[in-house]
Amino acid sequence: MNPQLSMSIFNTTAARRYIIVEALSTNATEEFIKQERYDIGLTTDYEFCGHVILFKNGLSSIASYSAMPIIPETIFAAGLPSPASSFTPFQPPVNPYSIWSRFMNAIRLGEAYYIDMKWITDEFTKIAREKYGPDFPDVEQLIYKLDVIFVNSNQVFEPARPISHKTKYIGGIALKQPKPLNEDMNEMLSKAKRGNVIVAFGSQILTKAMPFELRRHFVRAFNKFPEFSFIWRYDEMEDDDVLFENSTNIHRIKWLPQIDLLNDERVVGFVTHAGLNSILEASFAGIPMIAIPIFADQPYNALSGKQRGTTFIIDKVNVNEDTLAEGLSAILYDESYMENAKRISKLMKENPEQGKDVFINWVEYAANNKELYKINSLPGSDLTPFTYYLIDVTILCTIASLLVLYLVLKTILFIYKFVSLKMSQKVKVN
Repeated sequence: MNPQLSMSIFNTTAARRYIIVEALSTNATEEFIKQERYDIGLTTDYEFCGHVILFKNGLSSIASYSAMPIIPETIFAAGLPSPASSFTPFQPPVNPYSIWSRFMNAIRLGEAYYIDMKWITDEFTKIAREKYGPDFPDVEQLIYKLDVIFVNSNQVFEPARPISHKTKYIGGIALKQPKPLNEDMNEMLSKAKRGNVIVAFGSQILTKAMPFELRRHFVRAFNKFPEFSFIWRYDEMEDDDVLFENSTNIHRIKWLPQIDLLNDERVVGFVTHAGLNSILEASFAGIPMIAIPIFADQPYNALSGKQRGTTFIIDKVNVNEDTLAEGLSAILYDESYMENAKRISKLMKENPEQGKDVFINWVEYAANNKELYKINSLPGSDLTPFTYYLIDVTILCTIASLLVLYLVLKTILFIYKFVSLKMSQKVKVN
């Protein structure tokens, strides 16, 4: 799956416009804020109407958060450097040695940051000024004045990138402590000879929506690994008797305690849609994964896992018995997947900056210290692309170089003509 195509869900500018129009059509939020004296406001990075409302109501400290990894909106808000040689929106670093790759990165970055984001902020500014008057500041400037930006990813799992002091990783903040499994689940896990594989695609991707043929591919692939048991979060259907006939190593469960299972030592693999919570849960537990990303941030999460050596990716349009069997062979028999998963788990658990502590400490810090953005913002984050990328300096250097070249050529030509003239005069005298 092309990660860029999946991002189209976030480029629905009409939906963004509808959100801010609806949010500003009522004064209920403003009245609620005015009832108390708040020290800080938190708003989402998905769209920017929260920034408008919080600023209008005089909150001197504003932080944003995202339930996803670092998305283009976050990069835009934090003014993070994203060189086209190694970064593109919502995708880990690609091959910097390919001129085509760098060219496409430049196109995507330009479209995301200097067309999409510019259109959105201009539109939000227009709507805000219709509500609050022509003196309301540019929304783009409000975004740059965020004091803290919280990102729901873990710096161990997230590909390394240029960052700023205001950007804080809190991935794993919502993870619950694993609990002991009940007797039935314990008995189920104990049946497997070599281990268990959890199969779950989140609450939005239901197995009852899968065609029969697709489900049969899963069943046939699982049957090729009889020494392993597959615990599948599954919605019962009428054709199941035919589908699961003679499949003794597949256990269908309508709901399963995912965190509890992933942290059981008898679980050795995880087939997932690569939602961020699932990815983080498996990573903290040290479980290798097969990722079948569907949309949104899932392709990015899967690619991040592949980069860390913990994840085998299957394209959603190429899910079949063979690709599933290939993926299962990789995570179950290639020891490097488990070794990498255990290493990532250890690094996450021993990270001195745990998400919950980071969130609490920085919210309190920002609430008690106004206008942190003046200290934490990256220099140059408010510059235009023309200035930031030294295009003006490049043009000046090019003009200067051409001028020097012109003068050198003119000098050479003058010397040549002078010498030629002297030589011709000498010939005439002789």
